[in-house]
Amino acid sequence: MIYKSLVFALFVAAAFSQSCPTGQFLYNSVCTNNNCTDVYTKRFGTTYQTTGVGTIPINFNTQVGLDASGNAVITIAFVDQQNDSVTKVDNPGSCIVPAHSRYSLNFAAKTSSFIPNITSTYVQQTGYRQWVYTIPSNTFQTALLSTLSNSTHFIYVGYYGVDFNVNTITQVTLQYSFQIAVARSTQASAVTNFNQLLTQQTATCNSANQCISSTSSSLYFCTTSNCATPTTTIQLALNQFYWLYLNITSPGFSTYRLTNPTVTLTSGSTLARVYTPAAANVTVNAGNTIIAQTVDFAYTNVQITVATTLAAPARRILQSSAGSNAVSIPMTAASNTISCILNSSGNCATCSEQCAANKGSASTGCPTCAGSLIMLAMLLLGLIM
Repeated sequence: MIYKSLVFALFVAAAFSQSCPTGQFLYNSVCTNNNCTDVYTKRFGTTYQTTGVGTIPINFNTQVGLDASGNAVITIAFVDQQNDSVTKVDNPGSCIVPAHSRYSLNFAAKTSSFIPNITSTYVQQTGYRQWVYTIPSNTFQTALLSTLSNSTHFIYVGYYGVDFNVNTITQVTLQYSFQIAVARSTQASAVTNFNQLLTQQTATCNSANQCISSTSSSLYFCTTSNCATPTTTIQLALNQFYWLYLNITSPGFSTYRLTNPTVTLTSGSTLARVYTPAAANVTVNAGNTIIAQTVDFAYTNVQITVATTLAAPARRILQSSAGSNAVSIPMTAASNTISCILNSSGNCATCSEQCAANKGSASTGCPTCAGSLIMLAMLLLGLIM
């Protein structure tokens, strides 16, 4: 332990004394190979804050809408300079390159990268640069995640993000999620929920100058409140009490606190439910969180995903300036799967039992439940993000 501390101390000292060759500049202990100055990286703020809290000078304002044809129109707007843009998209002299990605539920993992056909416009009245691209409605099945649809609507959710990279290092990540309801009969659609998250991704670098740009976690099941013997497999019955145990595994994060958990259920490839556990049912420890649960669902092939935010001592928890609704809070998430929920006879719940337990929805392959309109009402109220 003493040896590791000494190595880390020497690394920190070397990082602050390191210099770069002419034509390069030091960014997070790495000399960049780009022929630009650090004026662009500084617009995103300083990665390491001595006080633990700071501001990201660039204000983001992302929006999702629909055009007359029902296509999703994504607008990524941010404060910029008209003739000296912060990114290489509009300024060949910049060293910041955006990279767009799709994510799985709750931003648990990147699933694919893509290059959107962006139309870039600078709005002089507001000082914002707008990147606009379209997700065609005929690609919703593959570009978005489909949920457990009901008799009147198809419901889709999207988890997207863009990394602002300096060489191989991600300086800031913008993430946004949205939900679209499409009527079965008329194909009319509406955006029913939207959320934006801005994070300063590079949290720590090791002695090999390898910087962590995201965090990894593992999700376990427990049968006791202290989770003394967490397991990756479990058999659960309807109304049974159990615990979820989320443990962060990325190096350098063992003292972080995993707070504000969100639990997501999926059945097969479709979203079933998203909810926030009551504070009284959540125990937060350094490096892990334990969530008390009652089995109040009865899907088959159900995947449970837990996503949390990271709290102190995270020095990268920053706020975007200029009144943005984007707050920089790093996240971590992990998933695990249960083959089915058992009924009172010890068998997997039938479709009718699922409809009753799930208040109007059932697993993929089951007939539409008579009370599925209840699910639509919950979706339109934004209870599922």
